[in-house]
Amino acid sequence: MGGALFGVRRPWPLRTYEDKLGEPFRPDAALRELGERCGGAFGIDLFSMDVIFSRGQPYVVDINKFGSYMGVPDGPRLLADYFAAAVYRLRRGEPATPRGTLANEVGS
Repeated sequence: MGGALFGVRRPWPLRTYEDKLGEPFRPDAALRELGERCGGAFGIDLFSMDVIFSRGQPYVVDINKFGSYMGVPDGPRLLADYFAAAVYRLRRGEPATPRGTLANEVGS
């Protein structure tokens, strides 16, 4: 989200509301790089991705251009701040996403 990456572990299959909330965690360097590469490949900086691990290796199995932010600490506030900042930039005649974010680096 605007260059910030968040992690939420969820069991599969989801059986309860608590399962849907998941457990927040801080992504390690490998997951951060994977997230940055996925966002950069699609030119997006607001997305979610589903990752599974097999033999210690992460594999992206799904990318959502506007996924669920359930379980992300302060998720609703962060989303509101993200959109408010985009509106302010647009009103000033600037791109919706700030310079230096993944969405602006694709194709430059």
